[in-house]
Amino acid sequence: MSGADMTRGSDANATDRTFPQSMRDEILDSLPFALYVVDIQSNTVSYGNAFFRGRYPDWQNQPCHLLINGLDSPCGHCCRAELLDAQNRPNGVSLRYEFFNEFDECWYQIDEKAAFWDDGRVVQYVIANDISKQKEMQNRLAEAHATLMLKHQELEYVASTDSLTKIHNREKLGRIFAQEIEHVGLNDKAFSIISADLDHFKSVNDTFGHAVGDSVLVQLARTMKDALRATDFIGRWGGEEFLMLCPRASHVDALHLAERIRAAVEAQTFSTGKTHTVSLGVATWREGDTQDGLLQRADEAMYRAKQTGRNRVCGEEEGAS
Repeated sequence: MSGADMTRGSDANATDRTFPQSMRDEILDSLPFALYVVDIQSNTVSYGNAFFRGRYPDWQNQPCHLLINGLDSPCGHCCRAELLDAQNRPNGVSLRYEFFNEFDECWYQIDEKAAFWDDGRVVQYVIANDISKQKEMQNRLAEAHATLMLKHQELEYVASTDSLTKIHNREKLGRIFAQEIEHVGLNDKAFSIISADLDHFKSVNDTFGHAVGDSVLVQLARTMKDALRATDFIGRWGGEEFLMLCPRASHVDALHLAERIRAAVEAQTFSTGKTHTVSLGVATWREGDTQDGLLQRADEAMYRAKQTGRNRVCGEEEGAS
């Protein structure tokens, strides 16, 4: 191979390594988002690809804050200082953030970096990708998720709440009851329950009708709930019977609490225009107790309260199984 041939080969390789500006512009013009270059000294736009030029036909030498954001002064969100070193030279940092442009009411994903332009000026490269549709989709998904969560909460409420009195229903209170039994068995803490039954409820329905009877139950549930501690639970166990769970309440504590409930109910004037009373039975957890066993003792105490005159509180009998 001659020397001339070698020179031509080297020149050819050098040409291959050259990236023509026309090719660069062609590539940048094919991008489906805006790319533009801002002169850092003058804050004016020095270059824009085809997408940018199509959106901003009068872009040349315009201040970027005026052209893009409709502002008379530099944008408050501008991150240019983070792209330069102490000598105002490019520091190699690349930034990406999302920005809502109030001028055109669009969301953009912004990528920024400082670099040297062909003539040696320090410029800021900006890629602005319109993500408004993605944001709209995200918002719709977020709204759908929130709606789904609300529906789930509504269904959970319906599934766990007595439709009449708006306190826990038997299924929900039963689950809490089981959890409390397990908890007290592991932690050896006091736990008592109170069974309550409205006295002479049948005569209320017979005399005033079922609608009034229902309103009496609603008022009764609210009165008993208000008399409980914040840590207690109440639910409608069936008909006119209610059950209250009292974590960390000894037998004496629960007897005092039941008496407070009894007195609060007796002091009420109900929708019948009359006063009504409840009979209450108290039982306290023992080592090895089951949910059914504890409930049975509370019911037995409540029935004893009814049999001995009603409108009273009875505790479980010593030695009751």
